[in-house]
Amino acid sequence: MAVQLLHGRGEGGASRLLRDAWSLELLARYTACGVAPRQAPPTRAERDAIEHARTLLLRNLASAPKLDELAAACGLSVYRMNRGFRAIYGQSVHALYQRERMAAAWRLIESSAMDVGSAGEQVGYSNLSHFSDNFRRHHGILPSELKRCAAGSLRAASPQ
Repeated sequence: MAVQLLHGRGEGGASRLLRDAWSLELLARYTACGVAPRQAPPTRAERDAIEHARTLLLRNLASAPKLDELAAACGLSVYRMNRGFRAIYGQSVHALYQRERMAAAWRLIESSAMDVGSAGEQVGYSNLSHFSDNFRRHHGILPSELKRCAAGSLRAASPQ
């Protein structure tokens, strides 16, 4: 079919309608196989811009910049920035931001530097129950359980 389409073969020459039908059939078979069109990897300049965007994104975990502002600050369109994040980091801008927020919250709670509420506020949550739900969803443990475990291991490790 692809060869026929490429060379315009067919009985008595391929009509435009027949070529359109072959094109659609080829496209349908291509997408049915789950083969996505391959996109070119980000250029060095795009990689640099994406790394800069990541730095700006994670500068303040309590308040994420808007995607359009972040993209503009890096000289990219929102589409190119999102595509670049997926290509370089394997996840969307939002997913990377959430992962880093939850990792920071874990470190704050585990180190006993902050209580659960303060750690949630530090990473941008004003509602403690939303923070706890997202923390549990991400880490599989409630932040209060982590706090108890961290406090227990500190007591066990400290001389009596």
